[in-house]
Amino acid sequence: MKHVKVLQLDWWMPSSFESGELWRDKYLSHTYFEVFPEFNRDGIYMNDQRCWFEIGGKAFKYDRKTFEFDLKMLSVKPLRKIEYEAFKVLRKAKLLSRKEKEKLWNYENWVELRKVRRDSAKYVIAGLKNFKEEERL
Repeated sequence: MKHVKVLQLDWWMPSSFESGELWRDKYLSHTYFEVFPEFNRDGIYMNDQRCWFEIGGKAFKYDRKTFEFDLKMLSVKPLRKIEYEAFKVLRKAKLLSRKEKEKLWNYENWVELRKVRRDSAKYVIAGLKNFKEEERL
């Protein structure tokens, strides 16, 4: 198999089968189409023909565009605040080149994606704390 690209699993995916968390198992089997695992190693994979992720010895089909977007977001270099403000002024004046527009768009998506992942992780952590407190009672 040539040219396989690999990403780490999303923060919510790791050890879902190992930890025995039934809701993740049900979520994966009801949300994703199960396919044959090729590497038996946790990760998200893409080759010329297909895109999939493997977790806990199982594999599921994964959206190629999502993989490509995540891969692009890994290569985004953070802008300093002064650079970002300058880009915004130039965008408002319609003076950005196509390459600069793409750089700004990627940076803004990268910032938003980080915020969403952070907020989601906080939500899950808060939910787990509440769950553990209820379990003790």
